[in-house]
Amino acid sequence: MTPAPRLGAAPRTRDITVVGTPTQISTVLNNHAAAGTLIAVTAPRPVAHRDPRMQVVIRVRDVVPPPPAPRPQAIRRRPTRVGLAVTAGILGAAAYLIGVVVEFLATYAQLILGGLVIIVIALSLLLRSLGNGRRHCPGC
Repeated sequence: MTPAPRLGAAPRTRDITVVGTPTQISTVLNNHAAAGTLIAVTAPRPVAHRDPRMQVVIRVRDVVPPPPAPRPQAIRRRPTRVGLAVTAGILGAAAYLIGVVVEFLATYAQLILGGLVIIVIALSLLLRSLGNGRRHCPGC
């Protein structure tokens, strides 16, 4: 009993010439018979006078798979109200924090600059006391 072809597939036949030893040909015929695709076989003919190989033509059922299903289209989403609200909230928080930083810098600018000047003076004195590896006078 041969199995029915898959649903949605169009059965076709195909003729295949098989050349080989009788054992090889019987293996091919058994495989197609087990798969249910074997339809007909011609009588074996020798390939050449002293060649032990035989030749047969087999007709097999060729099942063409159905075409692949169309891929679904990508869903394009519009910005939602929640997304817009979250974006607006983040932008508002960033603007507020920038305003806080600017106000802090404007209020404490004198102290910040004074601290920087003290640090620069301290570093220059430290580097001067360490020296640059030269002696204090040219004759020493």
